[in-house]
Amino acid sequence: MKIGFLTAYNSERIAFAEKNGFSSVELLVAANRNDKFYPGQKDWKRYAAEIRNEFENSGVYITSVGGFYLNVLDEKKQAAMTAEVKNTVLLARELGSKVACGFSGRVMGEELEKSLPRYKKIWTPLAKFASENGIKIGFEHCPMGRNHLPPGGNNAMC
Repeated sequence: MKIGFLTAYNSERIAFAEKNGFSSVELLVAANRNDKFYPGQKDWKRYAAEIRNEFENSGVYITSVGGFYLNVLDEKKQAAMTAEVKNTVLLARELGSKVACGFSGRVMGEELEKSLPRYKKIWTPLAKFASENGIKIGFEHCPMGRNHLPPGGNNAMC
């Protein structure tokens, strides 16, 4: 069993993990943070390779990459969110991880079952893209409910 935690990239966090016996992390990434290793940035693959080597040399492994945390089923954000899922998949592949994680989304203001047709329409091609890149999709089960906004949550997988 690997024990790890969710963290953004930071050399000090890698050292902390190594020093305290953690063997893995879920690497938190986001398009809006302008990480040099995020797909679309100049030379992102080179930076991703450097980070991958840094983790491998420490003995702390990136078991998954977490990067899509908005409502993927929101029609107004569809293009941006689809790109974010795909970029998380591409980054996971470059970092040597096998899993890209985030939220599944949901149709807001409707009963959960109303999300299923849109869920299938959006996630079927995204799952295929992930599979073609050797990556599995992992849905985090944060309810995004009472203590999060919007009320009722935007994550069907909870």
